[in-house]
Parts: sequence; structure tokens; C-alpha cells
Amino acid sequence: MANRSRRKLTSRLKSRSARFETLESRNMLAAQPILSEFLASNDSSLNDGYGQDNDWIEIYNAGDAAVDLQGYYLTDNADNSTKWEFTAETILGSREYLVVFASDLDTVDPAGYWHTNFKLSAGGEYLGLADPNGTIISDLGISLSGGEYPPQVTDISYGLAGPVSQSLLAGNYGLTYLVPTSNTLGTSWTMVGFNATSNGFSNGINGVGYELAASNDYDPYLNTHLINSDSDPKPTTVYIRNEFNVNSATDIEELVLSLRYDDGFAVYLNGTYLFGENEPATPLAYDSIAVGSRADSEVIEPVAFSLNNYLDLLQNGTNVLAIHALNNSNSSDMLITAELTAKESSVAEGSIGYLTPTPGSSNSQTIDLGPIIDDVEFTPTSGTGNDNIIVTASISQSVHPVNLASPKFYYRIGFGTEVQAAFTDDGQGSDLQAGDGVYTSQIPASSFSEGDMVRWYITASDTHGTETRAPRFNDPLDSAEFFGTVILDPTASTDIPVLYWFLEDEAAAETRAGTRASLFFGGEFYDNIQVDLHGQSTAAPEFLKHSFDFDANSGEKFDIGDDTGRHSDFNLLTNYADQSKLRNTLAYASFAEAGGATHLAQPVSVHRNGQFYALYDLVEEGDSEYLERLGLDPHGALYKVNNGLTSALNEVDKITRNYENRSDFQDVLDANSLSGTQARTWYYDNLDIADIVNYLAVQNVMANSDYGHKNMYWYRDSNNTELWQILPWDVDLSFGHRWGNANPPYFNNTLFTNIALDFNFSEQANIVRNFVNNDLDPRLTEMYLRRVLSVSDQLLGSTGTSAASSWAYQQLEHWDTLTADEAINDMNEWGIHPNYTHTPAQAVDQIQNDFIVSRRNLINSSVGSQSNVQDISIGAIEYAPGSGNQDEEYIVLTNNNQTYATDLSDWTITGAIEHTFKPGTVIPAGESLYLVADVQGFQARSTGPRGGQQLFTQGNYTGRLANGGGALVLANSAGAQIDSASYIGTTNNGDFDGDGDIDGRDFLAWQRGYGIQSGATPADGDADEDGKVDNLDLDLWATNYGTTPLLATVQTYSGISESVDLSASELASLAAWNVSQMDNNMTDPIAIEVALESLAIRREPIPANQLFLSTSSTSAPTHEAQSSNSSEDSSLSAELVESAWDDLFG
Repeated sequence: MANRSRRKLTSRLKSRSARFETLESRNMLAAQPILSEFLASNDSSLNDGYGQDNDWIEIYNAGDAAVDLQGYYLTDNADNSTKWEFTAETILGSREYLVVFASDLDTVDPAGYWHTNFKLSAGGEYLGLADPNGTIISDLGISLSGGEYPPQVTDISYGLAGPVSQSLLAGNYGLTYLVPTSNTLGTSWTMVGFNATSNGFSNGINGVGYELAASNDYDPYLNTHLINSDSDPKPTTVYIRNEFNVNSATDIEELVLSLRYDDGFAVYLNGTYLFGENEPATPLAYDSIAVGSRADSEVIEPVAFSLNNYLDLLQNGTNVLAIHALNNSNSSDMLITAELTAKESSVAEGSIGYLTPTPGSSNSQTIDLGPIIDDVEFTPTSGTGNDNIIVTASISQSVHPVNLASPKFYYRIGFGTEVQAAFTDDGQGSDLQAGDGVYTSQIPASSFSEGDMVRWYITASDTHGTETRAPRFNDPLDSAEFFGTVILDPTASTDIPVLYWFLEDEAAAETRAGTRASLFFGGEFYDNIQVDLHGQSTAAPEFLKHSFDFDANSGEKFDIGDDTGRHSDFNLLTNYADQSKLRNTLAYASFAEAGGATHLAQPVSVHRNGQFYALYDLVEEGDSEYLERLGLDPHGALYKVNNGLTSALNEVDKITRNYENRSDFQDVLDANSLSGTQARTWYYDNLDIADIVNYLAVQNVMANSDYGHKNMYWYRDSNNTELWQILPWDVDLSFGHRWGNANPPYFNNTLFTNIALDFNFSEQANIVRNFVNNDLDPRLTEMYLRRVLSVSDQLLGSTGTSAASSWAYQQLEHWDTLTADEAINDMNEWGIHPNYTHTPAQAVDQIQNDFIVSRRNLINSSVGSQSNVQDISIGAIEYAPGSGNQDEEYIVLTNNNQTYATDLSDWTITGAIEHTFKPGTVIPAGESLYLVADVQGFQARSTGPRGGQQLFTQGNYTGRLANGGGALVLANSAGAQIDSASYIGTTNNGDFDGDGDIDGRDFLAWQRGYGIQSGATPADGDADEDGKVDNLDLDLWATNYGTTPLLATVQTYSGISESVDLSASELASLAAWNVSQMDNNMTDPIAIEVALESLAIRREPIPANQLFLSTSSTSAPTHEAQSSNSSEDSSLSAELVESAWDDLFG
């Protein structure tokens, strides 16, 4: 078992459910933990706290009392019931679920999930739960009697059948509603038996509200319109009564309410208040208004609320779900929809089988699995329409034998009619071998043309009539319906990637709800994926060519051609407003060139439904996969922020760590209102200064002003430094393109090069503005301005060089050459906005020859001349913190130039520790940087320097400063040494017994302590005082060995111990004698190890007359040895020494 702290643990997915008693009646139960479900081939159902799709096991407490699982066991071996133990308190309440990942990691992940020390086999094996006595109390076999479970299928779970679902309120059901004008009714309208008709309520249909805005986002959900024109009074409150019937309230096991709401509500069940959202703190009144607002994109996504804690309010017969709907005053829209779903006891109570995965909640009903269809392959994978497509698939038994006459093959060209074709295993035609379980069919070339999409699926049944389909198509909204390929169009020859996009409802793709589509990209086919409208401004009518989001089905990530892993989603971004068609690609590449975090972006030629559609920018989505590609911790907090740090909820998407609240980002918002000392302290303790400096510098060199007030990702390294940084998003308004001063404002034909370096737009967030305007700390602004100059030189070229030699110019030249034909095709397809006067080629030329020079001239004149002298010195080296905590180490670097800041981006410090300075690392004139072993450890120091002192820090460096001394070398980004320093240290350097010399006895102390992993002292052999006894300590002993004559305690083969003073050569003689005795199978004395250490240091042949080795005697050498002028000239070979050393130490 791994070493885990014994603390109370709660699972990330430990959820409350209703009664789920499948084994015994309630009156027999106390606590009853059972295995309820597992998934042995997880591809997409649930990710663990590391973001990985490991297999999982679900435990359910079917009893009436809570149970502490500490001391219980999970096992995959019936003969080893205690294989993996819950080692800390883990309370599982009555009718609660706990999910444990079977990953073989044996740990607890950041999300709080337990991980076992074994994995599950998809081929079938044993799985059991044992009590603290090691007695198996639950297992999931092929039947309820236990045993091994059967073979498993990807993303199909196995376990106990769950309760049956029942819709109590669903779809367009009838309701009554009232826009109140007084408080006369109080809450009487929420109760059963209330006469709605006599109290002025009107009849309506689920979906109450109004929509006056032009977006029409609510139209699909609105059925009862409260007002019809902008001149009508806009209600802020609506009373809604939803009546439903329950036959047997005691049979209801689970109750879920699903709401769409704009902007708030209060919910009542049979007259009892349950909860609300965005409701005022004061008692609700007839004219109350919502205290918060929600974006339309949030409103249309239903939110599920568990009502399991209120099941006792249900009654047989009529029940009332009452909703007090709340809106903002004078709002242009309002919406409330409600659906209520109940789950009742399963009619197949106690049955076991394959399930639709529901980790952490009530199980589904069992599903029948037919034959297993896999290894579906086809040739050719793509073609030009001249070859038949040959498709093969392996079909085998899962539970019941395959009906050999049942396999069928269907194909479809484009969105045409399905065609059934022969699918045989008879060894005839394209089928290679009869009866091998591999079935073959072919799609004739005569049925398709170049540019067509060709798709197919396969079915087969077992002898019990259960049919399997491949692809399974389990979820119409999250699974592939077909396998497929595309017949490539040779006329689509291009120098950039081609993305083939097929969809049946083209208009639906232009909506937020979107539609399903198929893609062929990079040689891979993706079927029935989600595509919908992307963006805000670019979704406006003036953008004829819109942007789109593409989301892969669960477990079917896209390969977007970057060789850095797959992606769950990506964007096709419009460049309709970008005359050059290259700004997105160039801007994101600029961040990468300057060493900053950035999105993958590339131009692609998009063909839709077989025809050229447009030239687009393909850009990766910001998510955990994006973080991992950047080398950031994917388990850190990532927020997509589209406001000026004014709210942690509105216009903010939390991308990762959704198992916790948003309090971390709320801290950022709170800090945004700080000033003076408080603000400076928070900045230096909570922001990754270098990263933000670099981010701001690149934005400004590109002349982008469309950020700070929106268009930001905020990322926190939650598990390490705990510092925040800003990542780029939405960068097309750059390199001279700017919003405003045009109609519409996005289509501004002016090339802007003069955005000031100290921009102070009122909308920009304070945290962003304070870096660039001297508003808060002149040091921050000095860092920023110096980095702007560095990045300008890097991207736009330094003063005196030609624009054509600059990186930006060359990048544009490269991409313009590759996209020239597609840019013309795009212009012909979509036209040029009337505001514009340039062709794509002319727009590229304008950036190359106008923007680059003008922008760098402005930057150079704004920043002014800077010294190229790199006068940085290594100062204080804290290698032995007084607390003994090596995480508190630091190294001080000082800029000795009292006039100019120095940019340390990509510099290195090597030697005792290793570190590469982040891009954006700038030390202001006369200031210092604290390079730290651990940011949080440094900030927590009890004495200065520490957190709270507004110190510029960077970490975490690799390694720790050895207390025994070491050296450091500082080099610039070109590898030239700038400074070096060494420190002597304060350790005993190998004198473990404290007798004032470093001798063999100290080696024996090291040997006895070797392997201690924590808490070691110098007396144990810990030379560098890092709490461990390891080879580093041995190195220190070896380095300092021999400073005085060595006094060794020698145990000879006769078993007599004696203390003798030995010189180094005499010690070697002792070693050689002992080596000579190894062949006699004598017990290896400690003295051999002492002696061989010195031999290992020397690694050279030693003359026999120094070794005092007698070739005729096996007596142990004594201190009174032969004379050093012996005529013996034989030597102990280095090979023998090496061999003996390896035998002893490995």
C-alpha cells in the first residue's frame, strides 16, 4: 500500500440517492455496503481527478445507517480478499454511492477519489468487497450468486439493475400562472387544493416568459407568452402552478427537477418552500426581482436539482410543484421551464447485468448485449473513386452464441438511402477465410463519386435474438451512428490541410443549439459529432461567414495534426473581418515565439457537403488537454473570462476542477478592488509575475487592445505554486486591426499601429492596467516595458534591420504562400465587406510593410534606449533554512545596473540546482529576484524574506541546495556565463560520528543508515541533512575522506574485531585480502565495504607491494605488513575491484 495520510475522505462522486434495496427488506438492514456497478472498459463515462478515464467501481450503502469504510477491502482475487484497503475514514451514508477508480495507482487523487492497487479486466474476472475481517460481503459475478463477471464492453457498465424512471412533468404539459399585482395571496397559491381559476390564474403550457430581443434564443422553449411588445409592462414575478399525480408516494426512490430559468426562482412542493436561485434575501413579494442575471447561453441549458431530501412531502394523488419565477427589472426576456422526473423501485429487483453507466447515482435498467462486433477495418482508407471499398469485421459471442445467419451490412452515400449488401464469412470473393468469424462486404465504386461521404454500419444477433449494432449508437447526441470515409476530390489539392464537413441541416449549424455532423480530417472520420455557432460579435448578421464549435463524442477525440495528443473539441474561427486571413494564426504563433502559452492555430481549407466552403482558422479549445499540451498542470483551475473581472459567475466558464466552487477566482475579483500596499502584496504573492509580463508584452507588440475587459483565460497552478497567470483568447483584433470608428465597428479599414504602451482604456481590468500604467507599482511597469522591447525585437525586428528579415514578416510570407489560392477562393465565395479595400494579398503586404516598421518605431520611441549590459549577480544563497524545511530555500539575483532593467527570459542557472527563467522574467534596475525552491514554502517562511513583503519571486527550481556546499552558474539565453557563485555549506561533510575526522567509522555509520527516507540525522549518515541517507551522502563522505589517518574497525574472517590505524594504501591492502577470500565463501566483513569504497574512488590498479598481498598465504594482513620496497610487482586489476564493488553495492 502507498503511504497515505489518515484523514477523513469524501469522494468527488459520492452522491445521495433514494432507497435502493435489492437484497433484503428494510427491517433487516442496518448498514449494508454492496458492490452496485463497475465499468471495466472506460473510454468516456467518467474521468478521475487526474482527468484520466480509468475503470471504476461503485459501492452503494443499501442500509438505513451510515458506514465507515475504513478497514474494508476491494479485491480482484477471490483468494486474496484483503488486496486493497480503505486506509482512512470514509463515511458512506444511508443510500449513498461511492465511486472508486481501479487504476493500479493506489492513491487518492486531487478530486478526492480513491484509487485501488489493481485494474479491472475487460475479459472477465472476479470483483469483491470484503469487510474488516476479510470476509467477502458482496461480489458481482455472472449472476447474483457471485463468481467471475462476464466479458465487458467499452462504456457499458455491469451491476445491479436500478429503479424505473417516470416522468411526472415533461414536455408541453398544461399549467396555470399569474402575474401578481399584490401580496394578497401570500403563499397560499403554492398549496394543494388552492383554487387557481377563482384567484385569477390563467391556463398555459410549460415554457412561460417572453422574448423581445432579436436573438430569438428562447423561441424553441416559449409556449406561454406573457407580453408581446416592448410597450407592454415587463413582469419581474410570475406565479406558476404545476400539478402532477403520484400513485404511490412511498415507492418514489428519487426525484429530479430540471429547470431553465431567466433569471431566478423559488420552488415549493405542496406548499413547502424548498430552495431558490438569485432570489432576494428579504421575504419574497409579488414584485420581487432577481438579484442576479444569467446569460442566454446559460439559460437555455437545463439545470438539474435533486429533490431527494423532500420525498416525504409527496402524497398520493394530486401534488403541486409551485414556482415563483423572478426576472430583472425592465429585462428584454424571461423564461421558466420545468420538468420533474421520478424513479421508482425496479420491477426486476435484484437482477444483474449490463447497464448504461451511471457512476455515483441510481443504476439504469439492465440492457441485453448481443454478439461482440469489433476490429472493423476497410480498404482503401480513402481514394479517388476508382476502387471498391472492402469492409471486414470480427463477430464473436458475448453471452449467447452468434446466429451465423444474422450478420448484416448497410451502407449510405452522403445522406441518401441506406443500402444493404452481402456480409459473409464463406471464403468467397473478398472474404479471405471461411468460418474464421471475420465477415466481409464491399461497397462498389460505381455507387459513389469524388467528394462523397461513404458510411456504413453492421448488425448481428445471438441465438436468443438479441441484436448488436456497430457502431453501437447508444446516444443519438453523443455517439457515432456510422463508420465512414470520404472519397477525396483531386481538385481539392492544396498546401494546407483540408477539413471535409458534412451535415444534413446546414441552417441548424448556424444556431446555438447546433446540429449533428460528420468530419473527415487528417485521414480520420468522425461521425455524428456536435457542431454549433461560436462567438459573440462574429455571430452577428454582418458576418456572412460565421465561426463554429466542434465537439467530439465522448471517447472519440480529434487529431488536429499537432502531434501533441488528441483534442475533445476545436473551433473553426471566421476570418471574414480579417482582410489578410492570417491574423489568428500569426497572433497565436507570436505568443509561442515569445515563449508564452498559446493555442494551436492553423489555416484549413473547409469543404462542406462536397464543395469548397471557406478558408478558416482551426484553433484548439481551452481545456485540460490544452493545459497539458502547454506543460501546465491539467489539474489546475482554468476559467474562461469574458468580463472585466466583475463577476465570478456571469460571462465566466469554469473549465476544470468543477468538483469545487469558484472561491479561488472570487479571490481574484476581490483583489481587483484592492489598492496601495494591499494590492501590491496580493500581486506579488498570488500572480505569476513573469508569465503575466510576457502575456501583456506580446499583446501590446501585436497592438491588441481587445483583452483585459474580456477575452481572457485565467489559470491557477492550484496544486503547485498556487499562482495565477493569464492565457490568450480571441486575438484577431491585432496587427493593425481594431474595433471601432466604423459601421459596423468590426469592419474598420484603418491599419492601427499607434496603440500606446501605457493604454488605459476604462474597460480594462485593474489587474491588467496596473502592470502597464505605474498605477500600482513602478517595478511592474518597468518589467513590462523592458519585456515589450525584447518581444518587439524578437517579433518585429530590432532597430536598423529590415522589416523583411523580421520573424513576423517571414511568418506572413510563409502562410501567405500556403494559403494564397484558398484566400482567393474564399474571397470569391464570400466576397469582401464593403468597408474594405484590400484583397488578402494586399492586406498581408500592408502588415509586412506598414505595420511592422511603424509599430516597432513607436515601441522603440516609447520605451527608449536600453542598456545591453547584463550585470546580474548571484547574491545570498539560503541553503539551510533555520526551520529545517528545504522548501524554504532561495537564491537572490540582483540587477546591479541602477538605470536599466534586465530581461532574463530563457536564462539558466545550473549546478547545485537547475532552473530556466520564464519568458517575461525581468529584474528592474537595482532590484532583486528571489529564485525559490518552492513558492508556497518560501511564502510561508516565519522570518523574512517571505510572503507578504512584496518580493519578486520565481519558482519552483529543480533540486535542492545541498547543505554540504555547492556551486551555481548563471548563463544568459545564448549560453554565455554571466556570474557564478559557490558556497561551503554547514554540514559535517561526512563526519557522522562527530570525532573530528572523516574516516572508515563514518562510512560504517552511513552504511547502517543507508535507505532511510525521512527523519535521518547526521549520526545516521545524512551528510547533506536532507533527511535521507542516500548516495549523495556517500559522495560527500568520499570527497572528504582521508583528511586525517583512518581509524577503522576491522572484523577479520576469524571473527576478531580490532581497531587499527590504516593509511589509504593499507586500507586498500585490507580490501584486496578480503576480495581474495570471496572465493572461499567467507562471510563478507564490513571492512570490505570500507576498503572497496576507497578503491572505487581510485579506480586504478594498485601494486601488490602496496597491497601487501601474499600470493602464498591467506592470512589476513596486519598493521605490521611487508616493506613497501618488496620486489612483488603484481597488481590487483581494476576489473577485480569493479567486480567486487558491483557484488557489494550493485
